[in-house]
Amino acid sequence: MIGLIMYGTNIIRGLRTVESGEYGEDIGRVDTLRVMAASHVILALVLVGVLVLQSGQWYAERKEGQEVAAAIQLEEEEEEKRLAAAAVVDKTKSKKRN
Repeated sequence: MIGLIMYGTNIIRGLRTVESGEYGEDIGRVDTLRVMAASHVILALVLVGVLVLQSGQWYAERKEGQEVAAAIQLEEEEEEKRLAAAAVVDKTKSKKRN
């Protein structure tokens, strides 16, 4: 949204002003081009910021997936150990009965 606003207010208006050559009393050609250049820099920083936020979100989701997978694996291993211990106890009980 910030990019659209910047593009609409500064860049398009600046391009139209440069094209028409009507700069006004206070603002000259150089000032108009400086405003356009600054708008481009700000727009580039905003878009890079969006990319950084998206990569951070991707990393967080990937890390969460790894942690969930590790927790599931740990639970499965504990369940296997519990079942193995229960099987050993059952064998011991059956031997005592015989």
